[in-house]
Amino acid sequence: MLHEIVPALPETVIVTAVPTIRRHIRERGYDHAAKIAEQLALLRGLPYRSTLTRLENFVQQGASRADRLRQAAKSYQAVEGLESDKIYLLVDDVVTTGATLEHAAKALREGGARTVWVAATAYQPQ
Repeated sequence: MLHEIVPALPETVIVTAVPTIRRHIRERGYDHAAKIAEQLALLRGLPYRSTLTRLENFVQQGASRADRLRQAAKSYQAVEGLESDKIYLLVDDVVTTGATLEHAAKALREGGARTVWVAATAYQPQ
């Protein structure tokens, strides 16, 4: 069970997710990264909040490392009202090059978050 492998988290953590592209949400009927993050928040008794919006809808799967970095750099923007005294736990499904998490975390910091932690369900090196 997830609660057995995830260590205790501080009460100041807000769980959030890297937003999935609209096409994949339409195909699946839901945002899978948000579902993972929401479940983690529920199991840990922490709040979940959607903190990022997608500016671009690039598909990273199959893209080169250089393309992933370029695409991710212009894909995310933080919503207003981020609290600088909170820790934002940014959840994604798979890490390949780290470009998505790097630039999503950067957007959170630019939006006012001081501390951003990241978590993923899997690592798939490119």
